[in-house]
Amino acid sequence: MNDNAHQLPVSQIGNKSNPKFVILLANPARDPNEYEDFPEYKMGDKYKAEGMQFNVFRQYCDWWDTLLKITDEYNINDSYICSLDYYPYHTQGSKLIPKKDNWDSYSLKRLEENKSILSELKGKGIPVFAYYWGHWLKEIPELKNYPKFYQSKNGWKNTKRKELRNFLDIYFKK
Repeated sequence: MNDNAHQLPVSQIGNKSNPKFVILLANPARDPNEYEDFPEYKMGDKYKAEGMQFNVFRQYCDWWDTLLKITDEYNINDSYICSLDYYPYHTQGSKLIPKKDNWDSYSLKRLEENKSILSELKGKGIPVFAYYWGHWLKEIPELKNYPKFYQSKNGWKNTKRKELRNFLDIYFKK
């Protein structure tokens, strides 16, 4: 549901063709009324609703830059990471994602596309790090049985960053 005309959608960031791993998120959380603070807004003509690359996005988003500094420690170039959002629009938190029967057609299409991308990447044996996983597991409960699925703990940023390191230790030695 896109109530704010200024809201910029984000459904995928990074490499969806041949990533080394996938990060699952709920949505690009932020106060939708503060759209001028969105990294996407600050990008201007560099912004693309689908297919943004991390090397561009990191320049405008401290949250992603901080998280991906961890992958830098493992010599994983950010061009080999794919992130999929469950819901493409900004909300103040994942608990404020509207029920699917209230989503606009764009949101529904993006979720189906992201589910398809995820399915294809799982078929290739690509590891999946679920940073925010609740909505994904409700939508795709069998994801929990995927042998390369790593579900972060329910915690704040530092806990989830530690979990990302644990995930990277399993699949990508320093």
